[in-house]
Amino acid sequence: MTAAIVPLPNSQQTLSAVLAHSGLRDDPPVLVEAHRNLRHGQWRIKFNYDDGEPLSMDAAQATMLADQLRQIGEADLAGEVETALQQAAHYRKM
Repeated sequence: MTAAIVPLPNSQQTLSAVLAHSGLRDDPPVLVEAHRNLRHGQWRIKFNYDDGEPLSMDAAQATMLADQLRQIGEADLAGEVETALQQAAHYRKM
């Protein structure tokens, strides 16, 4: 069971704060992609960083992250997250 993420107050919505609040590093990822968890077979959203240590989250959390990113004007990164969500949904149906 994944804990729900409570949105940040508007006064705290910077890119670093939104990413950190979502359990990600405070620097933008270099690649966002759909990724299948081999142990459980679930599709998740994976965030890749320059140092090779990726992080991932479930679709519900990634959807909330994309919404928060759009609210602070980070449309490009929000679009990457949404594209990965669409890919995960597509792969889930296969």
